[in-house]
Amino acid sequence: MCSRFLSIIKPHMSAHRGSLLLYMLIKISMFSLAIVGPLLFGRYLDALLSNTGIGLYAKIAFTFIALSATASLLKYASDVLNTRIDATLTFLASQAAIKEYFKSSLEALARFESAYMSSRVISDSRSMIVFALNDVVDGVLALAQGIIMLCLIARKNALMFLAICAVLPLCALVFSSYRKKMEDAARTTKEVAAQYSAAN
Repeated sequence: MCSRFLSIIKPHMSAHRGSLLLYMLIKISMFSLAIVGPLLFGRYLDALLSNTGIGLYAKIAFTFIALSATASLLKYASDVLNTRIDATLTFLASQAAIKEYFKSSLEALARFESAYMSSRVISDSRSMIVFALNDVVDGVLALAQGIIMLCLIARKNALMFLAICAVLPLCALVFSSYRKKMEDAARTTKEVAAQYSAAN
C-alpha cells in the first residue's frame, strides 16, 4: 500500500524538489537554533557571574532579539511552505489515486460508494503527506538533536547523562503500552470522517 502510494506521488515530489529542499533546510535551521540558543545563553549567564558591565547586557539583549526574530521568521516560512507543499501534493496525489481507482473493474467499483471512496482517498493521501512532511522529517531531526544534546550533556555531567538514559526506556515503555489504543482511535476517527464527508 505504502509503496503503491509512493509510486503515485514520486513524479509530483520530483516536480516540487526545490520547495522540498528549501523546507528541509529551514527545518534543519530551526532544530539547529534550538541547540545553539541555550548554549549561547548558558555562556552569557556564566559570564554574568564575573562581569556585570552594561556591554554584556546589551550583547545578551541583542542576541535574544536576533535569535527570537530568526526563529519566528523560520517558523513562519516553514508553516507557509508546509501548507503549500501539503495542499499541492495532497491534491495531486489524491487525483492520481482516484484516476487509478476508477480504472478498476465494475465489480471493484461497486464495492464502495464513489463519494465515500473519493473522500477516503483524499483523506489517506493527506495523512501520508502530513506523515512524511511532519512526522518523518521532525522525527529524524529530533533524533539527531537528541543525540547531539546527549553528547553535550555527557561531556558536561556524566551523572545527568546516566539519569536521562535510565528514564528513556521507561518513556518508550509507556508509549508502547498506549500505542495500540492510539492507532485504533485514529483509524476509527478517519473512517467516521470519511463516512461523514461522503454523506454530505
